[in-house]
Amino acid sequence: MTDRLRGQDPEDFAGVALGERAFCRVEQPMSTSQTPIQIRVLGTGCRKCRKTLANSMTAVKQLRLQADFALVKDIREISRHVVFPPGVLIDGKLVAEGYVVPVDLFVEWLSSLEPPGPG
Repeated sequence: MTDRLRGQDPEDFAGVALGERAFCRVEQPMSTSQTPIQIRVLGTGCRKCRKTLANSMTAVKQLRLQADFALVKDIREISRHVVFPPGVLIDGKLVAEGYVVPVDLFVEWLSSLEPPGPG
């Protein structure tokens, strides 16, 4: 089962993922040439997982980036990447496992992903 959501408020999304995957897209003004950052939170939907997802959305909003989010609840998919949820994948790379990632750490990670300016 997949729940698809569209919104910009992390609190609107934090408690609604009922299926194996839930998607949300946060869009902020940015260059049209950039592709959205893919952020996947791997976990069963517990409070830690929802808080990690909400923190990632807050960081994206602060940085005015475009991102696609997914809360992956499929146990087989989770176990392919982490032993201790929640896990966080940013553009397919595992960046955290087993703890709630704070907003400032997401901001640091996402800032380092921004492409260099022209020149």
